[in-house]
Amino acid sequence: MVADSNGAHLLTDRYSHVVRVLNRVLVLNLAVAAAKIVLGYMTGAVSILSDGFHSLTDSASNVVASDVCVIFTASGECCGPSESFVFRNAT
Repeated sequence: MVADSNGAHLLTDRYSHVVRVLNRVLVLNLAVAAAKIVLGYMTGAVSILSDGFHSLTDSASNVVASDVCVIFTASGECCGPSESFVFRNAT
């Protein structure tokens, strides 16, 4: 973890690991989708073909999740209290 000038721990290191994992899963998911689509076309099996396109939509979800992590860390919202969200003790 990295600390800023106030000593608050930033989660940027954690989110960079999350993005790295999401990118690996994206590549693997695209490979599976391509294999299913090719196999579906070759065999004429509509179920395998549709499952391949379903895997493509799963890949889109990975892209969205990765982008959210990047935007979240770039916005500074992971860095601690802000004007819109202040940490308070429970009373």
